[in-house]
Amino acid sequence: MGIEEVDTNKLYQMKLHEKVVLQDGLMEIMRVLGGWIYTRLELNQTLGLDGQWSENYLPSSVFIPFKDKADFTVSSYQHEGDLTAEEYIKRGIWKG
Repeated sequence: MGIEEVDTNKLYQMKLHEKVVLQDGLMEIMRVLGGWIYTRLELNQTLGLDGQWSENYLPSSVFIPFKDKADFTVSSYQHEGDLTAEEYIKRGIWKG
């Protein structure tokens, strides 16, 4: 299941610390006080000095504050790790 398939009603009915796992375990949404934490695992590949490749997954998380349900959509949410504070505020993700 991808992020665009998440039922917004389910997100608002989640209990504290309940998790929804998406994208075959590469993304999860956890309900916390005041909102949700979206965590995404990104594949990191490194070429060692011996010429061998190694792979591991690095977590990247963002806090999404609880908003009035009427204003909430997840269909346009994507990984927002590289946004500036102004872009977060403009998109309504963070109030500043």
